[in-house]
Amino acid sequence: MFIYIRYLDVLIKKIKKVFSVLEPEFWQAIINITQIPKVEKKINDEIPFDSWLCNPFGDNRVYGAKFLISDEIFNWEFFLKAETEEEAMMDGNCLMAYLMEIYPGINGQVSVKPITFEELNKEDPIYEIVIPPPRFVEKIFLLKKIINLFNINKDDIIQVYILWQKDDSLIKSIKGTELESELETDRNYKIKIFLSAKSHNVISSESNLKGVELNYYLKYLTTNIKNAYGERAYLKHAPSDTWSKILKARPFYKNLLNKNTGRFYRSILDDIPEEDRPGFINPDIIDFNIPSNMPIEKANIIPKENISFSFLTSENERLILLGSVYRNGVKTHRKAYFRLEDFVHHLFISGLSGVGKSRFLAHILEEFKIKAPEVGILTINLVKKTEDKLFNADIILKKGDPRFRVPYFIKGEDVEETCEQVAEYQVASLGLKNVVVTIMENVLTRDISNKGTPPQKIKDLFKELLEWFDKRPYHIKYQTNITRAIKNRVIKLVSSPTIDKILELGPIPQWFEEWKRGRNVFIDLSRLSKNGKRLVTHAIFQMIRTLMPEMRTNTLRNVIMIDEISEIQEKPQSQNSDDDETVTKYHLEIVFTAFLRAFRSRGVSLMLTDHLPSKLFEAVYKLPNIKILFRTDMSCLQLFGLNSEEQEAVFNQKCRRALVIDGVNARRFSIHTMEYLHKQSEDQDTKSVKRNF
Repeated sequence: MFIYIRYLDVLIKKIKKVFSVLEPEFWQAIINITQIPKVEKKINDEIPFDSWLCNPFGDNRVYGAKFLISDEIFNWEFFLKAETEEEAMMDGNCLMAYLMEIYPGINGQVSVKPITFEELNKEDPIYEIVIPPPRFVEKIFLLKKIINLFNINKDDIIQVYILWQKDDSLIKSIKGTELESELETDRNYKIKIFLSAKSHNVISSESNLKGVELNYYLKYLTTNIKNAYGERAYLKHAPSDTWSKILKARPFYKNLLNKNTGRFYRSILDDIPEEDRPGFINPDIIDFNIPSNMPIEKANIIPKENISFSFLTSENERLILLGSVYRNGVKTHRKAYFRLEDFVHHLFISGLSGVGKSRFLAHILEEFKIKAPEVGILTINLVKKTEDKLFNADIILKKGDPRFRVPYFIKGEDVEETCEQVAEYQVASLGLKNVVVTIMENVLTRDISNKGTPPQKIKDLFKELLEWFDKRPYHIKYQTNITRAIKNRVIKLVSSPTIDKILELGPIPQWFEEWKRGRNVFIDLSRLSKNGKRLVTHAIFQMIRTLMPEMRTNTLRNVIMIDEISEIQEKPQSQNSDDDETVTKYHLEIVFTAFLRAFRSRGVSLMLTDHLPSKLFEAVYKLPNIKILFRTDMSCLQLFGLNSEEQEAVFNQKCRRALVIDGVNARRFSIHTMEYLHKQSEDQDTKSVKRNF
């Protein structure tokens, strides 16, 4: 019976040991630093930041920092011991918040890790850098050495553990005396530095340390660390239980009360061999700050940021979400919005390909669908072939669709004014000299006077224009060139069955009426020629200007989105005033500027994007009061009045980050655009195309 009980007792102990490997002994809070402030060196190479060798919790706990060097990886973490998972999460987030306070621009990820019996009993060899006792005359550049080691390391894995704790060993004897102030006891810390290292290619770390290269790396970290008496730091093997002490946050020798620190700490130092005593460090002595060459991503801070979050002025006010706001280069949980009415002032978005312009537009469209369903959005696609799947419109119109109609002429209240406007947009769109405007206006006015309407087909209108020139020859300097351009270029374009059908006169298109009532329409012009895109787009603009009356309020009624606007609004390369392209495109700018101003008074917002604004007419990017700048070519950024520092910051933005210049509300801030993952099935696409209306 006794033997059975004895056997059972041993079995229970073995079972407990197995489960103790799996169950956490305690928890560890880990703060992985993912971004550091952009630090500028002073003339004397000093860094204007506080040391992270500090005691933010004020409870004399042990703090730890870990640096991992491996191939191209440089990792910086802080870690703290906690008894529970909840305590670890709380302490980790508190420490991260404290670091963000003293280092504006720093950022990191907080996680918790259970420390098990198995983790505590790892047997990897640990080495310690023994720091000589104070006093120190020269600063210790330990972090500088760690960074340099990362730069020269080839294929080894090196980990540096720095543990520190507030030193209060002198408090009892000098408390309240002048000596307390002189020695600055509040700024003294016990410190221990440990290393572990191994090669990628060799399993045994012990055999690694016999290699010259790895020995050199470790010994290098001790160089030029000395005190005023010439005593130098050196490397030694740490005891076998050192790893456990690091994890348990107990690397320092205990006092008589079995505590890691206290008033009696110094009384036991005499019993500890000098080489085993912890170093006493003042934050000014060691470079525990953030140097400018730290191989971690630097915060990108836009100068002169200005945003207020007390933005909502009425409970009924509708706000369109832009994205998450950056503060000191760190993405926050605060959100930035525009008022619905702000969009009346037009929006221009600049950014290189792939930075998120189109998806941002699609997100804005979804916001309107939810918060302002009465506002119809017309998306005009000029370049990309499959954008209809991104914008999820109610009505999709493509080349060859019989419903896709835009009458080239719609009679307005003032017939003479309408004829002038139609002549201007046609001549500008088709690249004819501006002297043709007057002739085209005369042709239109004559047709309406005699027949009540221009020709049903736009090609017939231009044939009448040629007849006018034949019967009433213009100045010989222009006559030949103009008529040749009309015959060889314009007649060919407008005789295209596609263009001919789209621009044919007739009733107001049903899609236009639906758009005015709040439906979202997608018009795909990507398969038309450049002149065809310009002509159809300006015909749409003219229809809006003619059929939508002016208002005296800032009420937003409709939106037009155009991606890659340079496809139809690119300025001429030549500056020669006699060059045909220069003259015609100059006239195109005048026409487009008139449309921008006309839409503003009709409650229609234009949202335009392009990747190279320097190629555009100035009015396209200057007249909109709201600019959103994603990463943009450096040569273009000066167009928006940014100084060199601001240009560099915008140029270095990551994808989906943008600078918002809000001229409506006098604000300037950076955002991270919202995730937009909308996908349509083929059935949904077909349903959108075939929907009756």
